[in-house]
Amino acid sequence: MSEAVKEVPRKERPQFRNIHITELSNYRLPLAGVVSILHRISGFLMFALLPVILYLFEKSIVSEISFEH
Repeated sequence: MSEAVKEVPRKERPQFRNIHITELSNYRLPLAGVVSILHRISGFLMFALLPVILYLFEKSIVSEISFEH
């Protein structure tokens, strides 16, 4: 009976290791990671530029003359 039972060879588990600061240039993020970082950057830029946009909007609705500037 022991001959009928075959042991299935175990697959090697992938190794996860920490990345050192010197290896960052060699590391490649997946597409989802790149998109996530770009989304965060664009959100920060929109938040940071909101006062400028509101100022320009306020200047444009004061009068027709200021709208032409």
